[in-house]
Amino acid sequence: MTASPSAFVWEDQHFVIPFGIMHSRAIRNQQGELVNFEVCSFNHYATLDLPALQDWYRGATFWELFRQDARQGLFLAYQRVLSSGVAQEEIYHSPTTGKEYYSLLKPWQDGILAIGLALDRLDQLDQPGTLAPQSQPVPPPTPQRIALAQPARRITSLSQQMTACQKVVYSYCQTLFSV
Repeated sequence: MTASPSAFVWEDQHFVIPFGIMHSRAIRNQQGELVNFEVCSFNHYATLDLPALQDWYRGATFWELFRQDARQGLFLAYQRVLSSGVAQEEIYHSPTTGKEYYSLLKPWQDGILAIGLALDRLDQLDQPGTLAPQSQPVPPPTPQRIALAQPARRITSLSQQMTACQKVVYSYCQTLFSV
């Protein structure tokens, strides 16, 4: 029996989070070895970008939901980040969805906080005002800001994609945690 993910997803009443966020907690065997992750919580964009989350239920594991990605090295990446305590970011190609994502994995609360941004949505997010609080109107940009903030029409190289994703994610996090 599956539960409605909307009952358990992260809801942020003050900000629109324009990328997927998912928290998974480590599952260890009796010897203390990492064997899996329990997918604990996620936001709306994660469900849009990761169809497997439609099958989520309380207690669902990483290997159950993301078997193909786990086999292709994503589980090892989660394991490496958790054991080292060092965040990892990359452009990741999902064999399950066929999409490319900016992926930021961070150790958090004996698990992993995964932030993912589908590259096919990047151009629409890399714009001024995207990360503003919902409850406050976005001030109109000054003429000087318009010249500096115009995104490239199509971001093509991996390094440009990574930089643009970092800009979106880090700007949002800075705004969120400074309020």
